[in-house]
Order: sequence, then structure tokens, then C-alpha cells
Amino acid sequence: MDSAANPPPLPPNAFRFQDLELEEPPFYASGHSFLYKLRNHPSLIFKARAHPLEYRLQLAAEACAVLPRQEVFTLTKENDWYFMGFTMDLARPLDPLIVRPEQRQAIADSMINAVETLHEKGIVHGDIKLENMLLDEKGSVLLCDFAEARVMGEDEDEWEGQTTWHYISPARRRKIESLGSIPPPVPEDDMYGLGLSIWALYTKRVPLEDIALDDIALGEVLLKGETVDVSAVTDEPARERIKELLRKGGARVHESASLLNRLLVPFATYLAQRQLRPSQQAPLETFVKVLNFNILDGSALAFVAGSFAATRIQSQR
Repeated sequence: MDSAANPPPLPPNAFRFQDLELEEPPFYASGHSFLYKLRNHPSLIFKARAHPLEYRLQLAAEACAVLPRQEVFTLTKENDWYFMGFTMDLARPLDPLIVRPEQRQAIADSMINAVETLHEKGIVHGDIKLENMLLDEKGSVLLCDFAEARVMGEDEDEWEGQTTWHYISPARRRKIESLGSIPPPVPEDDMYGLGLSIWALYTKRVPLEDIALDDIALGEVLLKGETVDVSAVTDEPARERIKELLRKGGARVHESASLLNRLLVPFATYLAQRQLRPSQQAPLETFVKVLNFNILDGSALAFVAGSFAATRIQSQR
């Protein structure tokens, strides 16, 4: 009897690739996989060229990830089932351009909860970025694309993933410089990517967009521990949260002089209203110039500047 006429049983909870009606072209393509909508399963999408380990880790992530459904196989000429990818629930992209300002804090909280929950399950995602976060029907954040994920504590030689270069942490970039190869991700790398993702949520910008495609320039910036300008986030609690997350990845976080200038505007207005003489304004102007060249923390130094100037002015009256 022809063995091709009697293929082995299809693995449980699986689809045959030939039974899927793909909508061409794929609606998303990355360096190693493609996402397709399915005409015969409108509530699902199919991820082609995924690895079986990716399916298992995304399944193990449970509630903090987009739920994988069926593995997808095709029958080879050798009459074996070959893994082609898997289906998963359809979810909404997390697009910062359409997120309202009043929604940001709740979404940021959900982003943090998803990553922390994943780590509690002993899994490192390895490619945390805004593009790998989706929203369910309740607006909660779900993680996707576990292609670079790994189990904490596993043999580092077993990991064979990649990374998104402009989301890589300075600490991991320094390891690459030392080892000459990409080391497996650790939880701190996920937290750094989380900080960049929240920054992107608030600023609606791509992190390090000016050098994202320039490997040499990007490497130089990361090796020095530099990162995004956190002063671009005007919400103070969110900014402090972002700074904390970025520092976990080895970043040297500081706020630019532009933030200092913004914080000193109310005080400058006060001086103008009091119509101070030039001799009284000089101490403040000199001190602000010094601060602009030596800024480490805008809010703290702005407070010092205001206190210094107010004291000096009062003493001259």
C-alpha cells in the first residue's frame, strides 16, 4: 500500500497548512516570519516560519501573551509532518499615534505588568518593544513575537536568537563588544526595552530614530551608556518610571537642558513681573548658564537655581 495515501496522524490541536485560506499578501513581515489573516478563520492570524519553541514559550506565557491556538503542519515528501507555524488570536496593535493622553498611564501600567508577569513565569522575552505589544478587547497589553525568548537559567549556548538593535540595552551591547557575539537576553534587557517602549508611547517617536539604521553610530552611543532623551516625556511620574527602567539596562540617564529651561519659565515670569533691575537679574542669568553646561537632573537643579536667585535678590533689596 502506498504510504503517501496513509499519512501519520496529525498532531492533536493542529491544522493542516493546506486547509488554511491565507489572505495574500501578509499584513506584517519581520526578518524571519510573516503574519497572515485567514479567510476561513477570521478571529485568528497565522504566523508562518515560526519555531516550535516560540509556540511553546508563548503558550507558557499564558495571560500576559497573545494566546496561541493551533500548531500548523504540512506533509513532506517523506510522509512526515513538518511544523510551519501556528495560529493565534487576533488582537489590536498598540499604536501610540491613536492612544489618547488620558489612556497612557493605564497602558503603561499594563505593559509593566505583562513583562513582570512573564519574568515571574521564568521566561525572558528578548525583544521587548512597542511593536511586540498588542491590546485585547479590554485594552490590556499582551506580548507577542517570542522568537527571541528563552527560559531563565537554561544553557546560554542553547539560545540562537537575534535582537532589535535600537532597542538593545547598553549593558548587552557592551557584552557583545566583549564576547564578539550576541549574548542571550536577561530580564534587565527586557526592562530596558520596556522603558524605551513607554518612552515611545508618550513621545510617539521611534527610540534613537536618527541613528536606528546606523550600526556604527548606534554602537558608539550604547557603549557610552547613552539612551533616549527622557526630558521629551513631560509627565513627571512617567518620566521617573522610564528613567528607572532604562537604568536597569545599564543606561546613563540624564535630562537635557531643554527641560531645565522649561522648568525655569515660571520663575523667569515672576522676575519679569517684578521688573527687577539688570543688576538683580545677573546672578540668576549667570547661574542658569552654568547649569545648562552641567545638567544632571533638571528638576533638582531648577529648584536650586530658583532658591539661589531668590535668596540673592532678597539680600540686595
